[in-house]
Amino acid sequence: MWLLSHQESGVISSLLLNYFGRFDLGERLNLLVGGSAGFIENVGPTLLGLSTELKVDEIRSHFVLGVQHERWSGWGITENRAESYWDFRPLPSLSLAVGYSYRAPQYRGLGIQSLSWPTATAEWGALYRLEWKFLGHSDSQVARLSASFLVWNYDRMRLATSDNIHFSIIPSYRLSQSGSLQVMLMTAVKGFSGAVVSWDQLDLGLGWKYDF
Repeated sequence: MWLLSHQESGVISSLLLNYFGRFDLGERLNLLVGGSAGFIENVGPTLLGLSTELKVDEIRSHFVLGVQHERWSGWGITENRAESYWDFRPLPSLSLAVGYSYRAPQYRGLGIQSLSWPTATAEWGALYRLEWKFLGHSDSQVARLSASFLVWNYDRMRLATSDNIHFSIIPSYRLSQSGSLQVMLMTAVKGFSGAVVSWDQLDLGLGWKYDF
């Protein structure tokens, strides 16, 4: 669970409550579920996502197929997405996800038509996510404090264009064997103009992670 403040200069200022879960369906299969609700701007449900994750531990890999429906109620805009990607984990401290995405934005309101997949406005694009756990390890049963650095255009079912590069730092403190408190700081390179880089996006988040 995340409580997230999302700021994008001149575009949006919102408060989001996000949920992301991973459920075991078998020895090799997981179900990934995501949902989000917005406050302040674009109030109401903002995201619903489902993915299946195939684990192939012999090559330290996960293969994922997913779909999402995201909406911005204040603007009357929706977007349906499909992704396929390979998540490779060569070390406990390092993972790299690469794949391809299909996104279909719509500007026709929030009704039943928003669930269609139009082709006129659809876009194909690259998907990537690099995570380096520079403090603690994901398989550590001892360290209470850990921290990760991420470079991405796709994370927690959020997708940006391939040239909109996001950078996140996520410290985490384990309060119990199952529960951890997390903090997130994120910014993004949104565009380039000559030698000037635009850094006009900022996310601050407070999260709770629970392992059953």
